[in-house]
Amino acid sequence: QEYDPEYFETVRVFLDSNQNYKQTSDILFVHPKTVRYRIEKIKELTQLDFDNPDEMLQVMIGIRISQLLGNYNKD
Repeated sequence: QEYDPEYFETVRVFLDSNQNYKQTSDILFVHPKTVRYRIEKIKELTQLDFDNPDEMLQVMIGIRISQLLGNYNKD
């Protein structure tokens, strides 16, 4: 989140949209290729495995905790 809030928001929406690029792009009002680029960049920066459900659950829990603590003001 501190590195780039746009990437943080992209991951949040992407995971909430069941990793659907088109739905994520519609919600964020960006082109689907922009979402793909951001997700690839996030994978590169974080080494996250978006095919690993346990890892994605941990990310989603982290996002929710961040929201509860007030560190993140979306939704």
